[in-house]
This record gives sequence, structure tokens and C-alpha cells, in this order.
Amino acid sequence: MNIEEKLILSLSNKLLHFSARKNAYKFHCPYCQVNEKNSKGKPFSPGDAKGFLYKGANGGWNFKCHREKHCGRGTSFAVFLEENFLNEFLKYVCLREEHGTTGKHTNCPKLSTVLNRREILPNHPPKFHDPTRAQESPEPPPEAPPMPLKELEQLSGPKITKLPPMRSPAQQSGHQSKINKEMKLRNKRRIEKSGELW
Repeated sequence: MNIEEKLILSLSNKLLHFSARKNAYKFHCPYCQVNEKNSKGKPFSPGDAKGFLYKGANGGWNFKCHREKHCGRGTSFAVFLEENFLNEFLKYVCLREEHGTTGKHTNCPKLSTVLNRREILPNHPPKFHDPTRAQESPEPPPEAPPMPLKELEQLSGPKITKLPPMRSPAQQSGHQSKINKEMKLRNKRRIEKSGELW
């Protein structure tokens, strides 16, 4: 039993109506069958499960949802884990890293790539305490001068102009007709410019 199958079996209690098939595992799709009830309000049965984890032709594991109208999603096993079970995904990457099967030309990213992408590991090295500079007192950063009132008003956002109230449908249609006319003219100019016949 490989790493993927062990992880899938450990996730079986988190996947609704989980069952094993030949070279595949069937369960409710975590993307489109999140609720335990269908659109008619009836509980899902094991036969309604449309999510599959299966072994591909190249030996890698993939996920596929067979509800084509609602979801039809298909991804690799690593992406499926990352989007639905983050802790298990990190364990999976660590296990693959130990076996040396991560990185370029594999279906699993390196651990450092995942940690950088998740902003768990910083891009710059950490700064440690330097004992030679222990006596020096750190200088406080210089304070910025207070911002003028006009600049503060500009930063607060655009000025909002209130339109006159439209009390009757006649007034509303009067304003709308001007907009409709302008839109027709713009459309006509666009068609003439592009050289379309209709």
C-alpha cells in the first residue's frame, strides 16, 4: 500500500458514504455535495456519491466528480488534499519529501514551495540576536510629520454627489431615456468604427 492509499484510508471517516472499489475510492464530492441533503431536501444515499479518487495511467492518484452538470471537477491528488484537507496535505508533502519524490517533473510540490506559498516560511532569513551589538541601544524610527488637512481629505475617498430625488415613474423614465439614447449612439459609433454590417 502506497502513501496515497494510506492517506485516503485515514480520511475515510471524513468523507461521506466512503466505499472502496477496484483501483478507486467512491464518496460524496466535497466540492458540490457538501450538504448531507440534495436539492429536494432528501438525504443523500450511498448511490448518490459521485466523487472518485482513482489511480491514473501514470500511477498517480487523481480526483474526479461525475456530476457533470453541477461540478465535473477533476484535479490531482495533491491539489484535492490542499483544497480540502490542509493538515493531511502538509503530511503528504513531508512524506513525499522523505522519499525524494517532490518538485519538478512530479505531481507534488516541494515542502519549501508549499510553505512559501502559504506564507508559513518567510522569503527572507530570520534575524537572530547579535551579541556584539548588545550594548548599542536601538534607535527609534523617525516620526512622520503630520499630514495636512487637504491631503487627508483627498485620501478619504472620492467626493460623492447626490442626484436629485426621482419622485415619479415619469421622472425616472425621462432620465432613463437620455441614458438609453446615449447608449444607442455609442453602440452605433462602435459598429461604424469596427465596420460591422449588423
